Amino acid sequence: MNVQNHTLTQSSETLVARSGAYAMLSALFSPPYTETFRLLLNEQDSQSLPSSCELLDPGLGVMAREVFEAIHRSDIEEEYVKVFGHTVSRDVSPYELEFQKNKEVFSMTQALADINGFYQAFGLQLDVHERADHISVEAEFISYLLWKQALAVENEQPENADICAGAYQAFQRDHFQSWAQDFARKLNNSSDSQFYRLASGFLLHLLELNTPRREEPGVLSQ
Repeated sequence: MNVQNHTLTQSSETLVARSGAYAMLSALFSPPYTETFRLLLNEQDSQSLPSSCELLDPGLGVMAREVFEAIHRSDIEEEYVKVFGHTVSRDVSPYELEFQKNKEVFSMTQALADINGFYQAFGLQLDVHERADHISVEAEFISYLLWKQALAVENEQPENADICAGAYQAFQRDHFQSWAQDFARKLNNSSDSQFYRLASGFLLHLLELNTPRREEPGVLSQ
């Protein structure tokens, strides 16, 4: 792969927009009482995030606006409990490991260690109240990677841009892409919640946009 041809020809504006879409995705599946979810209640973000999505794809922009409209028509806290409950053992789990075929303790421990290894490689620390394989946390990490890549492109730093692009590709391939699709389809088919059906549709569409060519940045606390 030619680093300069591959990473620096990508628009930093597009990378920032993709980062915003994943930040929105992270907020959508965060518990409604968290600061991350409150991003969706901010008037400025309710305008800027759909605009970012529209830059990537008009259809994604429409879906983003529908999600924001649904927030004000729904009791999200009640719907969150109905859909996800207070435990991991729900019909639709927001955790990657619950979708892993090999349920042996060693395999699941290794998978969780690998996810944490990605975060640690970028100096990120996880909130002690959430598991590393929660869909909101993984989406936030992807958003961070895209944001970092955008900065590297903007500052003409091909090596840094390539590191972020490679991490994004590996994380999507080894963790996020396949299980997030299964999660979204299962949620869309089983949930009575309008808000979470819209959120699952948004997730599926975003993943479809990523399928032909893979790369992105995200957000966690440093």
